[in-house]
Amino acid sequence: MKGNQYLFSDFNIGLVTGLGVGLAISLYYGLKRSGFSGSSSRGLLDNLKRMIVESKNDLKEVISEEYKMVMVVNTKLKMEKGKVASQCCHAAVGVFIKSLLKEPKKIDYWQSQGSKKIVLKAADSAQLEKLQILATEKGLSTTLIRDAGLTQIDPGSKTILGIGPDAASLINQVVGDLKLY
Repeated sequence: MKGNQYLFSDFNIGLVTGLGVGLAISLYYGLKRSGFSGSSSRGLLDNLKRMIVESKNDLKEVISEEYKMVMVVNTKLKMEKGKVASQCCHAAVGVFIKSLLKEPKKIDYWQSQGSKKIVLKAADSAQLEKLQILATEKGLSTTLIRDAGLTQIDPGSKTILGIGPDAASLINQVVGDLKLY
């Protein structure tokens, strides 16, 4: 097939048509819901502007709350600082990817606020597991990092629990009583 023939294939024409019809229907019902009567083009523009402002205000309300990511360290393992840093990186990447796949808007909110990350202390792996269960029950993204055992600690050791990024108030319900690392 030559270049332009694929661009205008039946599939692409159907896709573009479907998207156009869907956009038109959404716009029609959105304007109808907002009280637009269809009597003037000026009214259409005014209603579109109002809808855009309202959607921006909705976004401001959603992200007015602080968002953060938390890493909880298993202090029983007595890892060196470099090991803790490395394990925290694994946890941060793990929860970032889960959140990106599950709820990408939370990543946007978190990044728009400076990508806050907090490192906290847990007594042992049992506490990490309890925190993970509680966080999961609250709908938070989590990842529990297990070490490969190539350097300082035994293979399979539970080193770090990553949580978030999400609303700080929700995360604090899970880890609010823990101390900073």
